[in-house]
Amino acid sequence: LRERSKREKEDLFNHFVEKYEMAVKNFHKINYTVMFSDQAKKILLSASYPRNIRQMRDLINYSIDAASPLVADIEGKDEIVVEVSKTHLPFEVIDNAEQSFNKRQTEIDGKCKQLIMQHKSQGMGPRKISKELIKYNYDIEYYKIAYFLKNK
Repeated sequence: LRERSKREKEDLFNHFVEKYEMAVKNFHKINYTVMFSDQAKKILLSASYPRNIRQMRDLINYSIDAASPLVADIEGKDEIVVEVSKTHLPFEVIDNAEQSFNKRQTEIDGKCKQLIMQHKSQGMGPRKISKELIKYNYDIEYYKIAYFLKNK
């Protein structure tokens, strides 16, 4: 997942939410809609998943479970809307994500090299590339980028 784009992670996220909604609909015959707060979604999308996609799926399902009403509370209803907020996320995911929000990568790794070359091909210089990399959670000084490009 570390190597996947933000768009791919969002697609996986949406897939797992839709799969959960369909499972509830098929089992309980209820139209089940899950909505995530912006904060909860951001945390889940930026979290680290050492066990990869399965762990992401499990944490999304856990969060939905934590926000969902009890089975006894859904009797007689044919539609339920559940909103998952930060309070429904496991603590370790919140801590992990908040650490990654506050910590930027300072070394040029494989993904960073690709981003540098992509921005260079768009006519950007080292200073501008350095500023653009912040959007991708990199904090690389312009002179490191200039040195990297010089040796390419």
